[in-house]
Amino acid sequence: EAKSCVDLSIRRRDIEKSNDKSCNPDNFAILRALLLKLEKKIAEVPIESRELGFTRPGPYIYELLAELNVTNDTADMLIGIIEEAVLLLEEDGNGTEHKGSDGTSSRLETMGDILRLLFKDGGISHAKYYRVHVQER
Repeated sequence: EAKSCVDLSIRRRDIEKSNDKSCNPDNFAILRALLLKLEKKIAEVPIESRELGFTRPGPYIYELLAELNVTNDTADMLIGIIEEAVLLLEEDGNGTEHKGSDGTSSRLETMGDILRLLFKDGGISHAKYYRVHVQER
């Protein structure tokens, strides 16, 4: 989806010859790179037992994201770019190709929701109420 946003924003910029910064392809390229790095980090998580998976206390997610420079200081900017991306996808063919087959949210929209939850109220105090779990498929 992030790759689609890069392509759409370039096409829109070329067609409209606009200097509109709200759909900057560079932002979507950075978002795509960040998501690929996150995917790689998750794939590198050492899963010792296929049955048990990998589980850590909730604050671990902040350590993982901090390695990608996603912190309380940067989360709002990232969420803003994700919101722009979701809007761009929705404007392009109503976003139908980017929604789940059952009409559910796009994966980018879900990622934005996760980040809003993680960084709500600018703190991590709520992290003690959950755990991070990675399971092999």
